[in-house]
Amino acid sequence: MRRAAYSTAAKVDPRFFFDAAPGTLLPAQKSRVLFGRMQSEQLTVLAPTLMSKVLLVRDRDSGADKRSQYAQFLLQKANIPCFMLTLQRDCATIDSINYGRDYARRVGANGVVAFGGGNVMDTSRAIAALMFNEGNAEDLAAGPLPLAQKVAPLIVMPTVAGCGSELSTEALVLDEGAEAKLSFTKTPIVADAVIIDPLLTVSVPLGVTAQGALTSMGQCIESFLANQGNPKVDELCLNGIRAAAEALATPLQGIVLDTFPRQKERVVMLRMLLDGKIHLNDIGFRDRL
Repeated sequence: MRRAAYSTAAKVDPRFFFDAAPGTLLPAQKSRVLFGRMQSEQLTVLAPTLMSKVLLVRDRDSGADKRSQYAQFLLQKANIPCFMLTLQRDCATIDSINYGRDYARRVGANGVVAFGGGNVMDTSRAIAALMFNEGNAEDLAAGPLPLAQKVAPLIVMPTVAGCGSELSTEALVLDEGAEAKLSFTKTPIVADAVIIDPLLTVSVPLGVTAQGALTSMGQCIESFLANQGNPKVDELCLNGIRAAAEALATPLQGIVLDTFPRQKERVVMLRMLLDGKIHLNDIGFRDRL
């Protein structure tokens, strides 16, 4: 991993920023990964190189409208029109993906920005996979089938620390009829860029953030126990466990969630997310380290 290898940002604390070189995370993966405070502003730089009209996918909670206005503002600065799609359920479903694909085609969008939690990212990946391809969500989820055409340009901006979905290459989709979650397509759905800005978590309820940290810690522990002799994976997992424990120590000792730190510890949590959990989503990343 290269630290700040492709950075165009100014005045970034090097402890809390990296920009992964293409190919670092997966064989032939094109993702750029930007991490650090105010890195969300890079949306105005990256988006124009990938898309000219955007489908902006957001969560459905009461604060989602206000949070997504920031993403709209950044796209407006880049002179890119965007069309909002709000999740109808708290998960990616066959119907919501088909609706999002139809809406994107109707407004003429040629790219997707996911701005929210794990369900937003799953939905956005699935929509991006369908936008330039034939068939419906149920067709691709049933097999799953390979994609004939390319995936639409996709930028992922998580607003929750801990879901671990930002670097996944697949979408988990709920088949409401079968009451089962399905993996969407055989073709990896790889985002063109992943922008992880800890400041985007500030407006998210503290309980959600703390829950995400606990989830990430648990998955780091799981990966550590399941690892088969790769010392670099052990190091990543232990770094993640340590960072999550430090971030949660104060609020858990005081039994007061409102004391959960809003700045440095949030950065540590997201650093933990990258250091100790990304490999859980893809063996390729783990092995290449």
